[in-house]
Amino acid sequence: ITGVALRGRKTGRICSASELTEVTFRPLTEEDLSWYLSSGEWSDAAGAYKIQGKGECLVSGIYGSYSNVMGLPLPLIYGMLRAEEFPLIIPTLQASSTPSELRE
Repeated sequence: ITGVALRGRKTGRICSASELTEVTFRPLTEEDLSWYLSSGEWSDAAGAYKIQGKGECLVSGIYGSYSNVMGLPLPLIYGMLRAEEFPLIIPTLQASSTPSELRE
């Protein structure tokens, strides 16, 4: 479960919501566990695994938001920002775009 709270720019209204995502792990053998532990990937991960890395090999299912498992429920936040009429500016990427052009 991830909780999110935002304060509207125009209204000052505080809105909050939460996102529940369930992750199911497949049955793991001692060999599976040794392999993952020896990777070291788990050492700086909330929940001791990274779904965006080797940890995905341990998972049999995700029920809910994938981005919530990664750390932030983006569809939920997007909806909350849109409800508050927050201007969402998404840069258009072109093959010739440089980092300085994307900051404009």
